[in-house]
Amino acid sequence: MKSTHSHFSLGSILAGVYKKKNNNNNNNNRDGGLGILTAEMLAPAVYLASAASTLLLQQSVLPDSIWKQGDQSAASTETLWTDLANSPKPSQQTKHIQKAWDGPVATNQKNLILSRAPSDMDKARLLAAASPHSGDWLHAPPVTAVGLRLSDEVIRVAVAHRLGSKAMQAI
Repeated sequence: MKSTHSHFSLGSILAGVYKKKNNNNNNNNRDGGLGILTAEMLAPAVYLASAASTLLLQQSVLPDSIWKQGDQSAASTETLWTDLANSPKPSQQTKHIQKAWDGPVATNQKNLILSRAPSDMDKARLLAAASPHSGDWLHAPPVTAVGLRLSDEVIRVAVAHRLGSKAMQAI
């Protein structure tokens, strides 16, 4: 009988990272479509870029009595972002750009996932999936006349292969 460790796949690695992240609360930038960022991880970057880009508008609209109190939400969100990104904050010139905020989070998550890969084969699979254009085949139009239409079964096997899962299982 095989040990549990021999049944790791990309899916189990990612699930473990997400589970650990959600339980602990400590924690390229598109990385070939690995899909490693959750909405929970992106939300601070979106908020902080939006807050920075509307700063002058906020100052002109809000009364001085409110404005001088400071934005406690931005401060607490920056703390959360720092935990997710494990990186210094973007410069004053790039604070309004969302990519400046979510890029370091994606890089940190990618490094975390790669460091937890249980084998060299799993690490190689992750790096291959993160390479540029590795997911382009998923965007090919299903044109039957030129042989670009894939059956549901072929898609299932291709995705299972890409994720390192068993494509064929006995029923």
